Amino acid sequence: MAPTAGAQTAPACSTDARATGLAGSPVTGTLVSVARADGRIAQLQLFYDATATGGLPFVRHRGQTAPGGAYGGWQRVSAATVGPKCYAMTAIENSAGKLEPLFSTYGSFCHSVEDVGAGGWSTPDNFGLAPTPYHGGVVLFKEQDGSIDAFASGAYGGGSMELRHQQNAGAGWAPGN
Repeated sequence: MAPTAGAQTAPACSTDARATGLAGSPVTGTLVSVARADGRIAQLQLFYDATATGGLPFVRHRGQTAPGGAYGGWQRVSAATVGPKCYAMTAIENSAGKLEPLFSTYGSFCHSVEDVGAGGWSTPDNFGLAPTPYHGGVVLFKEQDGSIDAFASGAYGGGSMELRHQQNAGAGWAPGN
């Protein structure tokens, strides 16, 4: 579900494969809650891992087992690191009912998709938005028809805005109009 050709090229997602996935201390102010269509709440938060070589945090996820119910344990989304100067993270549920988190890494944004059947996540890929270095996050907006728009400040030119659009989960993300 990477952006189609025509999106700005940005660095690949930074990973720390040596980190073992320990949920150390949470990064203050990074908890993101996403209301699911079935009434459950999913939460994502950044956590440090004492085994990480670069000292950067990782995205972790947990969800309610039923609407209004208890949350499961925290699971690491991937070996992709977040930061170092911007710890922006957001997420949304797509038209297929899967979570799609976006998070900053070294001045660009990475993207992963929940793989509900396998209980894991897709390999993080470059989302194609690279805002002015280390300034700002991505804002996600769901339209009435279920399509999703992602907005971020542009990397090229002061005050510019970039847009990505997902008509539906099967179509993936593409540069917006």
